[in-house]
Amino acid sequence: MTLEEFRSRRADQKRAAIVAAATRLFAERGFDRVSMATLAEEAGVSTATVYRHYEDKADLFGAVLDALVEEFLPRRREPGPPGDDPPLTELCLRYGRLLSTPRVVGLVRAVVANSEATEGFRLRLAKHGKAIFAGEFGREIRRLARDGGLEKGIDVERARSELQGMIEHYTLVRGLLFGQRPGPRKLREVVEGCLETWHARWAEH
Repeated sequence: MTLEEFRSRRADQKRAAIVAAATRLFAERGFDRVSMATLAEEAGVSTATVYRHYEDKADLFGAVLDALVEEFLPRRREPGPPGDDPPLTELCLRYGRLLSTPRVVGLVRAVVANSEATEGFRLRLAKHGKAIFAGEFGREIRRLARDGGLEKGIDVERARSELQGMIEHYTLVRGLLFGQRPGPRKLREVVEGCLETWHARWAEH
């Protein structure tokens, strides 16, 4: 291993430690109550190192969202073997798991509680989280439309927004308001119910 490769690996490890620490602390204590110095201590690095990688807490929050979305995005883009979930079902399940995980619910609750940070949070979520999944949903809806399973001339953006909105209502919103987190079986029931309603609305008649 060259010196340059060693330094690059060390930098990656430090970034990962910082993001992991930020995920825990933001969810547990809230956005305002966590300083960059506290994040550095939790991650086992210096405050200067945190600032070397991230401009401020908002920048670091974006990295946290990036990591969470990357964890839950589907790795497979093509239909799997017989018996596997259809790609849209798999995508919905992944989206539901992301939105119902305590880390996400805690992060949303922590940042939204800060009225000054709320708008910045929404922009970050749109850019780093929802928008990435929106691309995945959009591609899958277009594929289904090409295959003839959905109405011709479908409004992809509206159809995508409706489907994501239904899943958000039964996962993130209920988690925020009532502390409810669906287990694997319940999440599948929710997703299947959402897809049944959605297909009835957008299927070719």
